[in-house]
Amino acid sequence: DPDLLYAGTEGGGVFKSTDHGLNWTLVTASEPFGPGIQDIKISPFDVQTVYVTANRRIYKTENGGQ
Repeated sequence: DPDLLYAGTEGGGVFKSTDHGLNWTLVTASEPFGPGIQDIKISPFDVQTVYVTANRRIYKTENGGQ
């Protein structure tokens, strides 16, 4: 899905856009990762499965970060 984007911030927040970056929603409001987001990957098999590496840990969501 070319309209689906994720972006990490220095403060550990992860934002999601479903309209190719026109609008963004914070998806880590209840659990920020802290400083140090290294990578965000969307599964090629299921766009709802997203992996985030931060602070030497791997985090996974299976619902698109909701």
